[in-house]
Amino acid sequence: TAVLGEADLGHASTDDEDARRRFERIRAAGERATELTSQMLAFGRTQPMRRELVRLDDAVRSATELLQPLLPKAIQLEWRLEADEACLSIDPTQLSLVVMNLVLNARDAIDGAGRIVVHTRCDDEQVELRVEDDGAGIPAEVQPHVFDPFFTTKGPGEGTGLGLSSVHGAVTRAGGRVDFHSAPGRGAQFQVT
Repeated sequence: TAVLGEADLGHASTDDEDARRRFERIRAAGERATELTSQMLAFGRTQPMRRELVRLDDAVRSATELLQPLLPKAIQLEWRLEADEACLSIDPTQLSLVVMNLVLNARDAIDGAGRIVVHTRCDDEQVELRVEDDGAGIPAEVQPHVFDPFFTTKGPGEGTGLGLSSVHGAVTRAGGRVDFHSAPGRGAQFQVT
């Protein structure tokens, strides 16, 4: 908070373009540190989850609306929501974490233009959240490691390797499971049940 606040104050108090760019880089590094810290805390969290009965569709809409500014204009986000009743008992914060990490992971898999589709379903048998993209897909040699903590295929400073491991941890603690299907050049589909 102190680093981000000082970076904002410094940026606002100068007209020097070089200094402004340096403050912007400091802010970006501070935001990455904040994200990493949050993910590490969520990953290491062992206390019981706070459960509430939630409407999956409302939670998905809320989380994805926050993400919309982080998606390039060339990536289309679609919803196919069929779980508009309160049918899921889960920690709403953890559910938001799951949705956001799955959508951001899908965004990162798309090079240029593409599409992310978020599906929900709720019936007597099961609750389902599915996020699919038409990105590059996951190579076969990477697939066994997608949920491993700190495993990333991104370059230095681009990823922490905690997004999908956080999803796996949150879903498992809630009593669910997460699976995926992918092939190179054919995108990926992550399914939470």
